[in-house]
Amino acid sequence: MEIASAQKVVPVSSLLLDTANPRLSEVQSSQYDAILSTVKSQGEKLVNLAQHLVEHGPNPASLLIVTPSNENSTETYTVLDGNRRVAALKLLESPTLVDGVIDAKLYKRLKRLSLEFKKNPISTLNCIVVPNIEYAD
Repeated sequence: MEIASAQKVVPVSSLLLDTANPRLSEVQSSQYDAILSTVKSQGEKLVNLAQHLVEHGPNPASLLIVTPSNENSTETYTVLDGNRRVAALKLLESPTLVDGVIDAKLYKRLKRLSLEFKKNPISTLNCIVVPNIEYAD
């Protein structure tokens, strides 16, 4: 029997980074650690992605793939594909998450981008919701 996926508009605040993301060197213990690890591994590339999101918005042809999360009682989704985009959006919402973690020049750029982002924030993303990671694979 085939299990269906569905397209859904999901608030960015309901999206959780995959703490076991294969792009990261190891499984992260929290959302904050997942963001920090993404920033440390991606550096300027992540800030460039944030800039692209501010200037152009999300690519409507490149949907996130998410699965329902079991992390808490609210409706949240774990991002299986699109973790860097979600990390960039979370940094645009709260650049202080990486204050002292990234180069001062890069942090200053991120803060400027955040001010632009707040004029026209991206609060939801179109996602493909799959029942579980096995289905996504």
